[in-house]
Amino acid sequence: MMKKLVILIVAAGFLTLSTGAAMAAPKAVPVNPAFEFSDIAEGQGITHEFIIRNEGDANLNILSVIPP
Repeated sequence: MMKKLVILIVAAGFLTLSTGAAMAAPKAVPVNPAFEFSDIAEGQGITHEFIIRNEGDANLNILSVIPP
């Protein structure tokens, strides 16, 4: 009986560890998600940096950005 209990506890531990690792994911959260661009003259450029914070529990890799 004791041997079965030990095997059950070890199996539950492995299951818990493997499930926790599979659920780890990054979460990209913009610090200030909106920015009001002012009026500019035609042909003039304007830039703004959006800061993204990772609130997930895995690395966040931003590989490319596509403007709207």
